[in-house]
Amino acid sequence: MLSCVFLITSLFSIAQFKVVGYMPSWSGDVNAIQYSKLTHINYAFLLPTATGGLQPIENPSKLQSLVSLGHANGVKVLIAVGGWNNGNDSGFESLAGNSSYRAAFVTNMLNFVNQYGLDGVDIDWEYPDQGASANNFVALMTQLSAALHAQGKLLTAAVVGTGGESILSSVFSQVDFLNLMAYDFNNYDHSTYNYASQSLAYWKGRGLPAAKAVLGVPFYGRPSWESFATLIARGANPYADTYNGVGYNGITTIKSKTDLAYTQGGGIMMWELSQDATGTYSLLSAIHEEVLANGGGGGNQPPSVSITSPAANASFTSPATITITAAASDADGSITKVEFYNGATRIGEDNASPYTYTWTNVGAGNYTLSAKAIDNAGAVTTSATVAIVVNGTGGGSCNGIAAWSASSVYTNGDQAVYNGKLYTAKWWTQNERPDINSGDSRPWAYIRDCTGGGDNMAPVVSITSPANNTFFSAPASIDIQAAATDSDGAIAKVEFFNGSSKLGETTSAPYSFTWNNVAAGTYTLTAKATDNANGVTTSAAVTIVVSTTGGGGSCAGVPAYEPYPRIYNKGDRVVYNGALYESQSDALYNVTPGTADWWWKPLGACAGSALSATTGTTVQPAAADKALMVYPNPVTGSTLRVEVKAAAAEKIYIDIWGVNGSSPVLHREYVAGAKGAQFISVDVSQLPEGAWIIKASDAKGVSKGSAKIIRM
Repeated sequence: MLSCVFLITSLFSIAQFKVVGYMPSWSGDVNAIQYSKLTHINYAFLLPTATGGLQPIENPSKLQSLVSLGHANGVKVLIAVGGWNNGNDSGFESLAGNSSYRAAFVTNMLNFVNQYGLDGVDIDWEYPDQGASANNFVALMTQLSAALHAQGKLLTAAVVGTGGESILSSVFSQVDFLNLMAYDFNNYDHSTYNYASQSLAYWKGRGLPAAKAVLGVPFYGRPSWESFATLIARGANPYADTYNGVGYNGITTIKSKTDLAYTQGGGIMMWELSQDATGTYSLLSAIHEEVLANGGGGGNQPPSVSITSPAANASFTSPATITITAAASDADGSITKVEFYNGATRIGEDNASPYTYTWTNVGAGNYTLSAKAIDNAGAVTTSATVAIVVNGTGGGSCNGIAAWSASSVYTNGDQAVYNGKLYTAKWWTQNERPDINSGDSRPWAYIRDCTGGGDNMAPVVSITSPANNTFFSAPASIDIQAAATDSDGAIAKVEFFNGSSKLGETTSAPYSFTWNNVAAGTYTLTAKATDNANGVTTSAAVTIVVSTTGGGGSCAGVPAYEPYPRIYNKGDRVVYNGALYESQSDALYNVTPGTADWWWKPLGACAGSALSATTGTTVQPAAADKALMVYPNPVTGSTLRVEVKAAAAEKIYIDIWGVNGSSPVLHREYVAGAKGAQFISVDVSQLPEGAWIIKASDAKGVSKGSAKIIRM
């Protein structure tokens, strides 16, 4: 009897023990992840804007693949928001301190989670400050918690190993668990067993339940920042913790920390999965072995379920009778029942296979169906959603609604036609085809089929040349070409427009028109196709720029645009498609010039040597600098306080310059303690009255910001 109780307890314990791995957008292959040894994966990082918006996620296709593979293996996938970000947490500080921005951020996060089918959000704000900032963090996490938990989603956060006073204890009840970053304590033996033990004791001592304390371990060494895989490849002992002046965690320490996390906490977390070795010396495998040794096999496996009928985007006529059919199975038990939902509303259930429900007298509208399977152990799985439409009297004309374009940006409420069907965007989206990206967790909502007259299907049309944001020199001769087809008839004509002004038309393929003697300016081109039954479709718009000769100036020496890992800062200039662009933001990457003017400002076509720019030229950083937080300013006393973000043990240089000086009049050096905000007191008692420039930089001379100060 006692052995049975022990076995049951062990199975319950392992089912609750979390193994969390971070997967960065910029490194690692999702197909190489050992999913069977993980319970959660956090995709890093999504960055917020100062007003509660979200910057474009890097490598979205990787995230989509991660979600698919993770869910196929029973692993929950969350989005990690924030990260170190070079110590710049201004986005979090701004949005958390404003109720409207907070609300917008929560809404945007929900939309993002649903768009990618994620299981939750991991907030990695590094770091809130004590005082107002700490209270704002509580407000943000409280709102996020309510919104995410209402949809059955998770909320977690990454916090420092110790010294996290700015994370108030009132946050503990809002999160499902905290990831304790018990590493980077210093620049060598930065993640010892003792520090791990101190980290768990610190957070539990402040009231965090042990089940919510997930111990973080590093898969890299310091000060070299080399991955564990790299260290092993160049001769490090996989069971030791030091090699040639680099401190890391070998297999022995990792196993000891896993035991510690198992007995004193609720799980173990690692930064990050792509840094692990493969095969015999895999740290994740070492963790898994220790988890099994502590608790045995895994707990109950959740069931699987999918809707097999109706098909996505199926159309019905009201009052409709709709038979919903689901396939459900359970690998280690049986299905107790399958429930059927329209959105969040339960409409019926079935407790025997085949699992079906007949929904009757359904009125006109758009509906989102899902099925929820419950197994004999109480585990629940919800299917992917299926969008359907019930029409009142059939379809309708889509005349005047532009065809979907991969290069166009759509936001909430924007409509587009794709393959004779009308879709409405639910949030920001680009290059996501409506037909395969519609439904609850997708950015598009299917509205209805398009008809021109009677049952005629509207034509499909797009401009194939020139490309969006192409530059020309005045007076320009612009050849406009369009592709147009009609699935149930023929194309009668294609008309070409600049804005609302018709430029010309053609009645036979290839559909083209040459616009001659075009003066300098910015123009918006569209093509309108009319079929033999008078169905009409307007293409997505294409923007072109005609500038005076050499409008962008000489681009000699300006590099061509490059995707990540190239990162651009505000003021950096690049050449793309023969045109000159200037970055409007710091830390800009994987945003193609010409897709959004608020990221890249178009400066015009390059002249002469502009087209010969190569990718080998190094981007010169902009002169613009981040604003440095200094107070009081103006300074009337003898001390000035400077706020700088830094890594643990990082050296910081503080210099004060005359406005027109060529060398600093004051120089101070400072070594950071724990990672995060550093508050440095600078003695300015000998500084004369007047205007000065204060600058902060790291040991390599990389700027951390500057500010103008007034000494009175």
